[in-house]
Amino acid sequence: MGRIWALLLCFLLVPPALWAEGDLFLFGPGGNYLVKVSPVGNSALVTLADPKDLKALGRWEIPGFAAQTLEFSANRSGRLLLASDDRILVYDLTVRPPKEISNFQVPPGEKITKVSFAPDRDEVYWTSEKRLHKNNADGTKTETLAEVNEGIVGMAPLKDRRVALAKKNSAELILVGEGQDKAPEVWATQGGDLVGLASPEGQKLFSLDQNNRLINWDLFTKKPAAGYDLEPESSPQKATGLGLDDRKKQLYVAGEKDGTESIKSYRITDLLNKTIAPKPERLVRTGQGGIYQARRALEPSRIDELMERIEALPSQPPSGTSTNQNGPFQLAQIEAKNGDLDKALSFINQVPVNSQDYAASRELQREIYQKIEQNNELESGKEQFGLGNYQSAKIILEGVLAKQPEQREARKYLAMTDKRLFDEQAGNWFLGILGTLILGTLSWFLWGLYQKKGAQFINQLIADPEDKRRLLLKIVAARELLNKRREQDKMSWYHGRLGEIERQLDWAEAQVNQAGVALSELITLVGQLHTEMVGMVKKASPKTSSSKPAPETAQRVGLDKDSGPSPSGPGGAQTFKKEVPKSEPRKKASKSAQPETPSPGGVFDESDYYMILGVGPDSTDAEVKKAYRDKLKEYHPDRHDASGYSWVKDEAIKMTLLVQDAYKALKTEAGRKKYARSRKA
Repeated sequence: MGRIWALLLCFLLVPPALWAEGDLFLFGPGGNYLVKVSPVGNSALVTLADPKDLKALGRWEIPGFAAQTLEFSANRSGRLLLASDDRILVYDLTVRPPKEISNFQVPPGEKITKVSFAPDRDEVYWTSEKRLHKNNADGTKTETLAEVNEGIVGMAPLKDRRVALAKKNSAELILVGEGQDKAPEVWATQGGDLVGLASPEGQKLFSLDQNNRLINWDLFTKKPAAGYDLEPESSPQKATGLGLDDRKKQLYVAGEKDGTESIKSYRITDLLNKTIAPKPERLVRTGQGGIYQARRALEPSRIDELMERIEALPSQPPSGTSTNQNGPFQLAQIEAKNGDLDKALSFINQVPVNSQDYAASRELQREIYQKIEQNNELESGKEQFGLGNYQSAKIILEGVLAKQPEQREARKYLAMTDKRLFDEQAGNWFLGILGTLILGTLSWFLWGLYQKKGAQFINQLIADPEDKRRLLLKIVAARELLNKRREQDKMSWYHGRLGEIERQLDWAEAQVNQAGVALSELITLVGQLHTEMVGMVKKASPKTSSSKPAPETAQRVGLDKDSGPSPSGPGGAQTFKKEVPKSEPRKKASKSAQPETPSPGGVFDESDYYMILGVGPDSTDAEVKKAYRDKLKEYHPDRHDASGYSWVKDEAIKMTLLVQDAYKALKTEAGRKKYARSRKA
């Protein structure tokens, strides 16, 4: 670093004829070049040096040129852009003498306000007062991409052939994409008027308004990802410009207060970590908004030696036809210094085995691989830090420092990682204590609730979701049986009791969705009501023929054929037995008098076809057919359309299919015998 300051001081101490207040300085990527542009009369004197070994590389004069913008290409190593108000020059610095690639003269009536390389191509974007233009690599073709009637105050080229523009006297920025199908997009910042844009390497986008509000845009969602107030609201300073440093690691913010302009720098990594740490800078801001290194008070070091080299270097204009006489190894060394390690490796692979540079090229290759590995490790640690994986970041950064103890950036990120880990651990302690307190409070609350509500509340909490369905099914079956009992009760002997049962069913249905209700108790209640209605026997009329047995002499052990669905199983399968007079002896082995169906409180068996139809094994074909038709009428899905529960109709469809299967198997005597054999098996 001392050499760089010495070289910069050397430039500053050249004779007064060679420098003025408008001197501009620019470091190349990786610090491989240092460019100084000095105004000399109506011309510009360009001096090129290597800051690493204090070697002067070239110097030339550009007649009739007043430099406003200096920039190195991020896409191609050693490409330098110089721009005035009406000319754009591009040089290749990897050859000696430097080669002029492009010399573009702005059309009459236009004036350059902003100019920059494309981040991923050799093209150049530039703006006039109201238009955005693009030049090809050699400056022989110009294309107008957009026109902004309000005027343009900022430009930032992005990757994928996009350019961001800041409108004059507006809080809106415009995103312009190349191609006829890509219409410009307008983004609103909801702040003050914009004064500048900046995009490090075309991957991020920052906008600055006059109220010192800096916004980091998310290029994917097209919305602000973060915002930073660089100055307090009460500050009288107004922002006037935004720029980037030579390495694209810092943002330069220019501001004006009481007619005096000042410039501060902000590290981008600090901003992304929500840290605002401004640093005053002594810089120069040009008419096109570029911010560059200015003269500084530095300690002299090796000034005499460097001055002799610079003074001995003749002023020679760049050649437009010069050829590169360097071999593959020399080109690899140049690219390695420029920071383009991939290109350096490609040149190393071109060194012949019998070349005298072969051994040195292998050593350079080993150094490049080592540097790539170290850079990858450092970037991996920084990535883990950005993702919040601080433990992984700590391990990686400690490994980097073990190999490179002097790596300042790794040391800085390790310190930040240790701080985040400590904060995270302290936060975990706090959350642990808070969680313990919350758990204790919740336990105390639940215990108090249990004491108040008791087992009823606990039963509700642990209730099986199927209980609700079973309860509703039983209520529907009970209501159907209730309606049929009312139809049968011609003499109104059970009128009062049936009304009471209806009120109890209404109450039970209202309790289904109430908190703190034990569904199992309601299921038991509805089952008892259903059983009670099953036991109600129709009383005969006084005019009943004496040839028929009296109702009180009947022995009823189930439902008659008009009874409603039983709670014994899904869909309410019916079970009934015949009324047999006491005077008529019961058939001992008669299965029609005692079918294979369970009692109303039993378990419904879908495989028992006799249970489904409500008949016995010795029933006649006519009885089976009549039972089949009655069951179809009872379970037909159309009869259940009015139900407020969708599952009721589903159960009706299911029972209809079961009734059809049962009738198919039992409609003939041969079928009933075959079914009996299969049941025994």
